[in-house]
Amino acid sequence: MPSSVTARAEETPSPTTLGTALEAQIARMKRLVQMGTRAPGTLSGQEGHVDWLLEQLGDGPLEELTARRLDDLVSKALDSGLHPKTIQKRFSTLRQAVRLAKRDGHLERMPEFPIWQFPPSGPPAHRWAESWQEVQQIYDSLPPERGDWLALALYTGQHASDVERMVWADTRLQAGEIRIRNTKNRKPWGLWVKCPRPLLKILRARHARLRPATEDRIVRPWPTRFYQLGRACMRLGLQPITATGLRHTAATFVAAELGITVAATKWFGHSSFTQMERVYAHALPGGLREVADALSGPRRPPRQVRARQGGTTKRRGVR
Repeated sequence: MPSSVTARAEETPSPTTLGTALEAQIARMKRLVQMGTRAPGTLSGQEGHVDWLLEQLGDGPLEELTARRLDDLVSKALDSGLHPKTIQKRFSTLRQAVRLAKRDGHLERMPEFPIWQFPPSGPPAHRWAESWQEVQQIYDSLPPERGDWLALALYTGQHASDVERMVWADTRLQAGEIRIRNTKNRKPWGLWVKCPRPLLKILRARHARLRPATEDRIVRPWPTRFYQLGRACMRLGLQPITATGLRHTAATFVAAELGITVAATKWFGHSSFTQMERVYAHALPGGLREVADALSGPRRPPRQVRARQGGTTKRRGVR
């Protein structure tokens, strides 16, 4: 009578490819169902996960499961509208299959699975970026389509819903103007403003590439931005940022450069200085030392030296 190890080897093929590794995992799950330690519904679910994984990744060698390839699969799945919990379950099946292949000596080491289970439970922290360099890092790490979404949100300082509502009729690319809205705090017809130079360059290139109609949306809706923006930040070693955080970033940068002005409150749709000050006072320029300097009065001319007959004398100015 063959041993259990021999019987197991005859039951499942050597998992040197993704397909055979997933088959071995399904065979293992069938045994667990027969033993009563797993529910039949779990087996049925994993069989569906296997079909999806093979459709997306193909039946190639296990060594081709690189971190970059798996990360691209997560981004593609999120873009398609697949729920993050569903992705988690399908990747769990994949991880179990790969771990089984490694245990049996068919794979040298486990691939690095991407950190995608963002966000954690609880309310999001709408933080703002610390610098333009940080924003550039996040922009460069995103796919071009999503990078354009981020740029439109940041340079206009709008809410995410208003960003996705924008159409090409809201731009005057030749004149370098754009119409911004804040439907939560302002009338919906918007405000025509000068388009920031970096955004204008992006929009002109995008318009030349897509040749859209005036009623077409400027960017596609991004329903999974909460997850993907967070994942992009985590890959860069940064604290996650949200779409609302991009609006806070824009207002913070403006307050740090110009202070809280009438123009800033109009641009971001705040009803008063008080409302904007309550959120963005931390970014205002100047400190206590600058206040003391301002109260010291205008600066006096520097010391002067005048020559007189019979020698030179110094005449000091009053500071």
